[in-house]
Amino acid sequence: MGIPTPGDEKGYSRKWPAGEWNQKVVRDILKNTAYIGVWYAKRKQKIGKRKIVTRPLEECIPVPMPPIVDPAVFATAQTRLAARDYTGRQRYQYLVAGRVKCSCGYAMHGSTASFGNREKVYQYYKCNRYREAAGPCGAPKFRQDAVDATVWRFALELLRDPEKLLKGYKEAQSASYEEQAVLYRQIEQIERQIAEQETTLAEILTDKRQARSDSLKAHLTEDAERVGELIDSLKAKRDALHERLEEEGITDEFIGDTVEFMRAMRDELRDVDETADFETQRVIVTRLNLRVTLRVTDGVQWCDIHWLRKVYPRVCEKTHKSQRTTSSSGRRPLRLSVAGGSCAA
Repeated sequence: MGIPTPGDEKGYSRKWPAGEWNQKVVRDILKNTAYIGVWYAKRKQKIGKRKIVTRPLEECIPVPMPPIVDPAVFATAQTRLAARDYTGRQRYQYLVAGRVKCSCGYAMHGSTASFGNREKVYQYYKCNRYREAAGPCGAPKFRQDAVDATVWRFALELLRDPEKLLKGYKEAQSASYEEQAVLYRQIEQIERQIAEQETTLAEILTDKRQARSDSLKAHLTEDAERVGELIDSLKAKRDALHERLEEEGITDEFIGDTVEFMRAMRDELRDVDETADFETQRVIVTRLNLRVTLRVTDGVQWCDIHWLRKVYPRVCEKTHKSQRTTSSSGRRPLRLSVAGGSCAA
């Protein structure tokens, strides 16, 4: 950026050149609402001795302050940030960075290692659970080249077959309608409960204003607090359901745009194959919103690819191998039972 960082001004030694800001720092600045006149106090909450979590804005205390950025400019910045698939600063390339988790449920991150020849660096996906007090889950590291190649081949299948892509989205859209109907019913029920509790709260506050006894006022205050907390809890559940509605919804417009995008990519990159450049692969994987779970079953490393509410199990392989009935050792390959049928390992 060319602008001195706080560390530059204080003369701290840094691993990046002077004037170069960390990507996360810049992102935090762009998302800071203090620049448009609202700072939120008590954002961090300590749980136990070490764990610190960030509270939702609804649970924080808004503090007004002089704005220095136009709200329209800030809103534009948020829209652009939301359109990006942020994965932090990376020295090495990982196709599914920020999109992969371990079978134990924890997210996985990219790691590197070198053996003997220091010039050769091997890249892996590693479970984050080893950082927790419970210790590692026991899952091995997964070769980045094998995982990325497996996911990219799946993306190519969709890229080369727009009809399959369209069918997948239509099926997911049909399923989402049913799920949305359930969510709408839940929201209506919660709205009724909120209305009932707000009526109860209003009656309690009326009684409190008319009460003369200090003991009665104290008792009514406790009742009001209890009902108020219940209303806050119900509203939080309602808002969470609204967020799920936005996530679950698959519109005709979105389907049309995605299919058209994939067709355009296919026409523009007629020679796209397993050796496509990283940026091209990342754009397509992000557009398809592919997610990955890595697991080991009977000694075989599997890559479960999540696309549109379905899971597509694939054996992690660096290169595509033609179907065969025997392995290189002459033995029949091990067949593992997985969702959707058995697969040869």
